[in-house]
Amino acid sequence: MTEKQLLSDLKSGNRQAYRTIFMEYYKIVLAYLIKLSGDMVLSEDLAQGVFLKLWTRRNAINIHTSLKKYLYSTAYNSFMDYHRAAEREKTMHADYLYTSGLIQEEQETGHRQKLDRDICRLKKLIGELPPRCRKIFLLNKLEGKKYREIAEQLDISVKTVEAQMYIAMKKLREELKK
Repeated sequence: MTEKQLLSDLKSGNRQAYRTIFMEYYKIVLAYLIKLSGDMVLSEDLAQGVFLKLWTRRNAINIHTSLKKYLYSTAYNSFMDYHRAAEREKTMHADYLYTSGLIQEEQETGHRQKLDRDICRLKKLIGELPPRCRKIFLLNKLEGKKYREIAEQLDISVKTVEAQMYIAMKKLREELKK
């Protein structure tokens, strides 16, 4: 089957065409993302996102080059979006810690030290959340975005956002109780 026929079948919702594309290109896209990020887990998440976008946006896709180039381009853009979001997250953490530091200066030393430990612990715990879960948690808690807004921004369902927030809150509560 030609690439043109595969794409035509994909656009018409043919799941077998999608499977064929996935089986043929997934490892190639994954290897490319590993080369870009150096992180296997992140690369797997991004590669899955690339193929999820291919399926969910199949009706609107107009590929003017080859499918492989299109997938590489989508993978690169997904990586860059993740990278930019990670940089924003670091900035938000720094701003948050700076603001927390200003507030802490007004409190007594003993309380401030405990608060410092708690903030460091919380920051560490947030950093240990899975990347997607952490991103959703920070969008909601630091940026104040509603679940619907997060779902639209990340091109996922509201139920996925709810599930990821549940996981994040459960893990943080469990760890903070220790």
